Amino acid sequence: MPELPEVEIVCQALKPDLEKYFFLRTQLNRPNLRYPFSSNLEEALVNHLITIVIRAL
Repeated sequence: MPELPEVEIVCQALKPDLEKYFFLRTQLNRPNLRYPFSSNLEEALVNHLITIVIRAL
């Protein structure tokens, strides 16, 4: 598992490329990473605006 500084660096690097953009399509390759995803996650994300990129705890 990556350490916190590495995760924060990746988060900050992705922020300008992701914020203020919309999901046009999604693809869920593994539905059971750390926690199971909701069954409608892929459909729920499409056409939604990414307002903020933060690292999760």
